[in-house]
Amino acid sequence: MYEDSQKSGEGSQDMFESQESAQLAPVNDGSGCTAPCRGCAENTKLLHTILQELRELKEGLNARSDDYKKFVMENSDIEAPLLEFLKTAFPVKVFLNTADLELKAKVVSLVHRLGIKADMPVIMRSVNKYAARKFVDFRSQTKVKLLSGKKDAGNLSVQDLGKELFQRFSPVLNNQIEQTTLVLRAFCHERKLFKKRRSEVSTSMDFWSEFKTFRRMVEEDQDPLKWERLMAREEKRIERYQKLL
Repeated sequence: MYEDSQKSGEGSQDMFESQESAQLAPVNDGSGCTAPCRGCAENTKLLHTILQELRELKEGLNARSDDYKKFVMENSDIEAPLLEFLKTAFPVKVFLNTADLELKAKVVSLVHRLGIKADMPVIMRSVNKYAARKFVDFRSQTKVKLLSGKKDAGNLSVQDLGKELFQRFSPVLNNQIEQTTLVLRAFCHERKLFKKRRSEVSTSMDFWSEFKTFRRMVEEDQDPLKWERLMAREEKRIERYQKLL
């Protein structure tokens, strides 16, 4: 009897151990996960939440990209006022800086005032290309007036030359425009580009590249009276030039 009772106790112990093992046994859901069932379920739910948030974020970015990724400068609301700004700026600048802060400030102001919806980097890329093309055109027109045979720019006074070159860009010829005119005239005189002194060698030069270097040299001169001296020198040159046959 004792043996039967012992066997019965051993059988009960095996049964409890089997039930406990069944409760703690890890469940493999086919994904390689060996965590308990409750942990797998929570992880799966969290993963679904994360994926849903990522999908919503992606959809939002795509929608925003469709609205903001494109901006065409030509025929936009910003073109006309920007063109007027560029015309006014040209006689003073002649060249655009790589990162022109005045141009950017003007664009930001126009974008806010006109309610244009586009990313600023996208707008500025389009604006910079447009402005660069316009300045190339402006320089080309200015060079033609300086060197064409229709009117000998070497004969004109500094004030008249300034009007000839820049009045279509800016009706008011201020001191800065006068300084640009002075440097252009001095450059053309020293390179023998005016009609009465022109040579074949001088006409083959890289006009605007060499002018930029010449202008930088003048601007870096620390003499506080440099503009007065330059004006006096060019006025004497004009008198001598007008006497040439």
